[in-house]
Amino acid sequence: MKELVLLSLLLTTNPALAQPSQPPSSGTFADLAYQCSYRAPEHPDGLANILDAAHSDGYARGYCFGVLSTAIDLLNDSGDIQTMGSDFSFDKARQVIKDYLRNHPEESNKQAAIPLRAALRQAWPRRR
Repeated sequence: MKELVLLSLLLTTNPALAQPSQPPSSGTFADLAYQCSYRAPEHPDGLANILDAAHSDGYARGYCFGVLSTAIDLLNDSGDIQTMGSDFSFDKARQVIKDYLRNHPEESNKQAAIPLRAALRQAWPRRR
């Protein structure tokens, strides 16, 4: 029981691990991780809530896909990472972002580009 209480305290007090009540600041690495893990509520009540949930979910997926695909293309082209011939998938890239933030909470409020590059380079290093 003590372990369960300790785990719940850790999850609710560590901003990188806890689901924020408010979305993180726009453009930060935490915001990217939030958008890449956001899912609209399963059964919102009322037409307005259903439309709002669909819009929010679509925005989050589009934002995540756009940022990740652009960064991956640029880093592949520059030789910083190598995803060809690896276990790369978009779902794995989303998980890499979440794992990197969990392991590096100090990166959460930085502009997304620097920690994103580090996370992708760690996951898919350039082969020599």
